[in-house]
Amino acid sequence: NIHADPCISAAQAGKHIICEKPLARNAEEAMTMLDAVQKANVKHMVAFNYRFLPAIRQAKNLIDSGALGQIYHYRAQYLQEWIMPHYNTPRIWRLDKEIAGSGALGDLGAHIIDLGRFLIGEMKSVSAVTRTFIQERPLPEGDGTGKVDVDDAFVATVEFENGAIGTLEASRFAGGRKNHQIIEINGEKGSFYFDLERMNELQVFWIGEEPRETQGFHNVLVTEAYHPWWENW
Repeated sequence: NIHADPCISAAQAGKHIICEKPLARNAEEAMTMLDAVQKANVKHMVAFNYRFLPAIRQAKNLIDSGALGQIYHYRAQYLQEWIMPHYNTPRIWRLDKEIAGSGALGDLGAHIIDLGRFLIGEMKSVSAVTRTFIQERPLPEGDGTGKVDVDDAFVATVEFENGAIGTLEASRFAGGRKNHQIIEINGEKGSFYFDLERMNELQVFWIGEEPRETQGFHNVLVTEAYHPWWENW
C-alpha cells in the first residue's frame, strides 16, 4: 500500500523509477501509477529480479533464437509453507488485503506470471481458482483474531497469444517447500526445466538426440564462458 504515492511523486519530480512487485494492490491503482510515469516521460520498471538470473536469460536467448521452435507448454509452480498452521503465523500485513492487495497470487504468482510473459509472450485468456485455507488468525498484538482476506493459494490455466498453453500454481501452504520455484517449457524442438533452488543450472532436452533409449534432460551449468553476459565482461 506504499508503492503508489512515492512512485507518482518521483515521476512528477522527473525521477526514473524501479518499483517492487506487485506494482499495486489493484488494477485501478496500477493504472494511476502508469499514467503518472507516462505523463512524466520517465523510465520505469517493476523489480522482477528473476528475469535477470543467468539460466533464465540463457533460456530467453535460446527461445528467441528459435531453438525450441513452436512453444507448446509453459508450466510453473512457486511453493512455500511459512503460513501453515504449525508456524502459528499471526495476521501480519501480508495477510491483510488493505495493505498487501493479494496473497500468494501477488507475492509468489506475480513472479511466475512475469516469467511466462518474459519467456513465452503475452497471455490472452486465464481461468483460475483461489483459496484461503485459514479464515481467521490471531492479531499480532495478541488481542483477539482478525479475518484473512487474501488468498493462500491459487491455480490457473492460461492461453498465450502465440497459441501456447500454460498452468500456474502458487501456494504458501505447501508443506516441506521453503522457496520452491520451477518452470518447464516444452517446444517443437526441445524442452527447458529450471529450478530456482539450483539457479545456475538449466536442464535441457533436444528432440532428435540419439540413441532414443537414452534421450532425456541433461544439466547445463550457466557459468563463465556460457554465461549470457560473458561477452560484456
